[in-house]
Amino acid sequence: MNIEELKQAIEEATIGLYDKDELLNLIQEASKELENLEAERDKVKASLESMEEQYELAGDDKKRIKEIADEYGFEYDIKVRHGELMMLCKEYEDGIKSLQQELGDYRNFNKRRCFENIRFLLKEKTDVKIGQIEKEAGVSLGYMSRMEKPGNSSEPSAEFIVTAAKMLGVSLDLLALTDMAVMNPTEKYLATLMEKLNKDTIADKLEWHRDSADSLNRMETDMNGNIEHPLFSMETFYEETEMEYPEEVTRIVFTSHTFDCHTYINGECFRLNMKGDSTLYLMDISKSVHRVNDPNAYAKEIWINTPGVGTQFLTSNRDVSQLSELVEILFDTVKRGSKHPKIKKNIKSVLDAFIDHDDLGEDDNLPFY
Repeated sequence: MNIEELKQAIEEATIGLYDKDELLNLIQEASKELENLEAERDKVKASLESMEEQYELAGDDKKRIKEIADEYGFEYDIKVRHGELMMLCKEYEDGIKSLQQELGDYRNFNKRRCFENIRFLLKEKTDVKIGQIEKEAGVSLGYMSRMEKPGNSSEPSAEFIVTAAKMLGVSLDLLALTDMAVMNPTEKYLATLMEKLNKDTIADKLEWHRDSADSLNRMETDMNGNIEHPLFSMETFYEETEMEYPEEVTRIVFTSHTFDCHTYINGECFRLNMKGDSTLYLMDISKSVHRVNDPNAYAKEIWINTPGVGTQFLTSNRDVSQLSELVEILFDTVKRGSKHPKIKKNIKSVLDAFIDHDDLGEDDNLPFY
């Protein structure tokens, strides 16, 4: 199982395409690949350490230095490979954790809803026929009709669902987790937005910025009394306390859609710079005062701020709409991606110039010194 196959498996597991046994098999397969990568990583590290030791012993002996280079190869190449293996191991570790989480949160795949979405999309996309999807997926004609029959408890193959999503131009999440027939135009628009954000985040095309809960909860005004974050404002309101009566407080708060002024930043939040100096915000929040283990005291919201226009709430995982699960998935994707190493575009162009350069003989041709 290569890393792309692992990412695909995680996406499919998220929407419930695997049963518990299949999830266990995927975890075992990924764990075996991780063991192989860790063994190679340790071997490369040992070679690198041995080579560095040999170079140190060789001193200025050019003949010995050449012998070491012939035996081990270029030190730069070995270091690059070691770095690649370390990153791969980290990706596999994160992927295995995601599959283990799906196993712990196991939920049955909603076959009926998925097939209803396929039928709905086939009516909208008249250039795609169910027979084409079945042929491309490698199943016999009439496969979906047989799967839809009352009393047929079999689950559709992952290949069929993946093929249907690709040919109908939607994500697996949208196909399996929403009821597309009842979505209004705004919900469809937001679903398309979240599909794009999720896909581009997985492909590492977006530069999300992380804001810690502590930094947001402790926000202060600047010297001129202004609040830098557009979602926060100074508010006066009554808040519940341990006393008999609520207490009037004045402080900087995020007035959320779910909890209004009574909002506390619960976890890491993320922002994405967009066109026209607009910023998209993913806010992980809770009710500022709530009972322990109250599931209704937590929410994840998506907001956008546009200079000259203001802020607007888009959606949340607490909405009764079809978008709640898509919000959860986007948050998980962004949070998982934030743990991976990032290279800014302008820096990457410098590194690309070095990697792709054939002639490094002249210092003037080097991207850096």
